[in-house]
Amino acid sequence: PHTLQHRCLSSMPTTLLFPVLQWIASVILLVYFLIVLWYLASAGTFDPELHRYVWNEDLQRLMAVHLFGLLWGRAWILAIGQIVVAGACADWFLAPDKSSSAIGLPALTSFKRTMRFHTGTAAVGSFIIAVVQMIRLAFRYYMWQLSRLGDKDKNYVVKVLWTVGECCLDCLERFLNFINKNAYIQCAIKGSTFMRGAQDACLLLLRNCLRVGTINIITTIFCFIGKFFIAIATALIGALWIVSVDSGGIGAGMNSVSSAPMFPVIVILVISYGIACAFLDVWDMCIDTIFQCYCMDEEYSTQAGYQKKTPGEMQNVMDSKPPPSEKEVKAVSALLVPGK
Repeated sequence: PHTLQHRCLSSMPTTLLFPVLQWIASVILLVYFLIVLWYLASAGTFDPELHRYVWNEDLQRLMAVHLFGLLWGRAWILAIGQIVVAGACADWFLAPDKSSSAIGLPALTSFKRTMRFHTGTAAVGSFIIAVVQMIRLAFRYYMWQLSRLGDKDKNYVVKVLWTVGECCLDCLERFLNFINKNAYIQCAIKGSTFMRGAQDACLLLLRNCLRVGTINIITTIFCFIGKFFIAIATALIGALWIVSVDSGGIGAGMNSVSSAPMFPVIVILVISYGIACAFLDVWDMCIDTIFQCYCMDEEYSTQAGYQKKTPGEMQNVMDSKPPPSEKEVKAVSALLVPGK
């Protein structure tokens, strides 16, 4: 799938524009959140004894709802981007002629289809993620309040509970993100609802669990190396440029990179890492979509009259891994869906 992924993205480079659009939409959402939050905060009253603003219960509830809206909106923007990328990659995989001149603009087609049919799908999946994130924030707030107690023994217990609770909630959020991502792929391929897509994705991945494990390990390693390499290389280039300019021009002072100011270098490092994550997430989504398309194509090929869509080079690589038998498929499906 990794080789096909490069062919896929090179055939439709417009797909790489969606992280930029997501960033713009996220910035607009954040600006709106801050403006409304400013008005809500200004509605409170200043307590001269406590030397801080005090808000009544109604304002506190409005702030909490407003914060949840930020989390939900951000998760919805990310979900729309995932469905668009998955739909574009699925269109490329199913196209008989995969050249850029023949497939046109699948990213634009997928975006139109997503906004027309899958906004609710993205809303359901993002709502689940936003609820978990809101629970995590509330948990952190109450744990922070408990940690302010003066008793050292109680603080130690709070720290243990804080660590265990944070770990459990983080695992839950990661698991739900995994389920949502694969459900979006199924929805983009088959046009199903979110719940149906999540069920189909789970069954499909379980039937191909060994392949899923192998691809996830390789993809995780590549993404990890790619993100940090891009961030560190960009920060190093930025440090060289800053030192060169401060030393009297480009090309001067290249041997004193350690003298570069830390704050701008750290800012460059953080921004470059965020950009690398955004673009490599598209790469990761493309790999998972192509993999699910291949697994579905392999299972459908057992039907009479079905013509396989998998490109020849990928088929040659995957032929060493035979598809699961019908008995194995039914056995795994019965574990998740009783009576199936």
